[in-house]
Amino acid sequence: MTNLHQRYQTIKTKIESLTANNRPTPRLLAVSKRHPASAIKEVFDAGHDYFAENYVQELEGKVVELSHLPIRWSFIGRLQSNKIKKLVKVSDEIQTVASEKHARLIAQAAASENKSRFPIFISVNAGNEANKDGLPMSNIDSFAKFVTTELPQLSLQGLMAIPPASYNDEAFPGLVELYQDLRNLADNTGAGLLSLGMSNDMALAIRHGTDILRVGTAVFGPRQA
Repeated sequence: MTNLHQRYQTIKTKIESLTANNRPTPRLLAVSKRHPASAIKEVFDAGHDYFAENYVQELEGKVVELSHLPIRWSFIGRLQSNKIKKLVKVSDEIQTVASEKHARLIAQAAASENKSRFPIFISVNAGNEANKDGLPMSNIDSFAKFVTTELPQLSLQGLMAIPPASYNDEAFPGLVELYQDLRNLADNTGAGLLSLGMSNDMALAIRHGTDILRVGTAVFGPRQA
């Protein structure tokens, strides 16, 4: 067993051990940013088929190189209007939608690519941080209504949440309440899915019912420069 196989099995075991018996095990989204296609292939061979990228150009290259594998590609990076058409062509879902302009462009590209009901998540700026993308929680309901009523080409899956950068697990004031609020909000958004939790807040996210965990380093090791 390779080191990648071992890390993958370790993180899968950890997720299962942290999940309560009465709750479905969250799905692992392996963040492969700045890791070579060969590393993705190793994790795929270990039994995983759900990967995320942050940059459109990097995603394009990996999709071509690994086109022989039935991988589901998720995009979790910052959206740029001029790259959305390319992005929709090579991805299977986008988790970082936070503007009507981008949602309309994704819908148009999905129609052009014959990707009916293209899956998207609304990105939430849970801490209302000025330097971070995403909508404030107070705007989620109205934006979700816009997507579901005006853009039938899209399938709203739920929320992708980015917690405040300054938190330190449960020591950050109000963090537990924030995670619960995100879970409650996701329950009433689209298909009700919540993409929340990374390596450093995995236990807290699982305890509050996340459906998708976005994990990179714990699976692939340190990123290449």
